[in-house]
Amino acid sequence: KSSLFAYAERFGFESLNDRSRMCDIREATSLREASASRYAFMPEKTTIQQARATFNEHNEKNKRLNAIFITTDGTSSGRLLAMLTPWDVLKHSVSRED
Repeated sequence: KSSLFAYAERFGFESLNDRSRMCDIREATSLREASASRYAFMPEKTTIQQARATFNEHNEKNKRLNAIFITTDGTSSGRLLAMLTPWDVLKHSVSRED
């Protein structure tokens, strides 16, 4: 949602309509454009416990982490394999406790 608002703020709300496609707002969805968001990159062998700890560590520093990108080598240049949000980690944790 923040990407859509960023795009609309830059190009006007009338620029978004029923025919708009994701490729039209590509610039606004770039990680480089997401100035208020915080992301982490972790390797594919990351455990759910490690992901939870990473989210918790950022929250303790008042730097809310929006997502963890899982890549082949744990860097932003690695091939993207998955994206985890805090909800993904929580959902997995809760289902394991049942």
